[in-house]
Amino acid sequence: QREIDNKEDKVILAIDHIIQNCGKINSQDKVLIIYDTKTKILANLFELRSERIAKRVISLIINNISRHGQEPDSKISEAMLHSSLIISLCTWSLAHTNARIKAGIAGARFLSLPSYSIDFITNKAILCNYESRAPIALKIADILNSGRTMEIKSAIGTNLKLVINDRIANCCPGYVEKPGDLGSPPDIETNISPQELLSQGKV
Repeated sequence: QREIDNKEDKVILAIDHIIQNCGKINSQDKVLIIYDTKTKILANLFELRSERIAKRVISLIINNISRHGQEPDSKISEAMLHSSLIISLCTWSLAHTNARIKAGIAGARFLSLPSYSIDFITNKAILCNYESRAPIALKIADILNSGRTMEIKSAIGTNLKLVINDRIANCCPGYVEKPGDLGSPPDIETNISPQELLSQGKV
């Protein structure tokens, strides 16, 4: 019984850390939690913890997706447009869907938490101090934005030359603070897309 209680405590601690420190949940938030059959138990816990703080919390199950980037159904897309914080607990990521982009333009903060489970959420990496790592991610973004080319080489033969001028780096420090922000804790990353027709080499 003690081990179970301890695990339950870790799950609650992790959920509170995600909604408070990663989601920046507040008393005026209209929270939408999206889940599927695999994440229903976890979604219920997120709902209970979010209801302690937010103005409104709605949970909707998604049934129509089977891969990353697939658009949710119209009911969920519409609900996303009327939410200020979206917590996506789907097995498949909605981060790069048109529905998420439109919700971001409308002002929603979006936490992408694909493939989360009770076991995964108790990993201590979840409890990272994301804001303390943000300056590193921002510095890398500045470097990429001021760069013109990148070279990627490896001992087994990878030799790529990527042209990155006129491309904008994307910094995702793992938390969402401003309207339109996208985060996917425990991931902290900075990325940039190369110019497709000017880049060359071998992978």
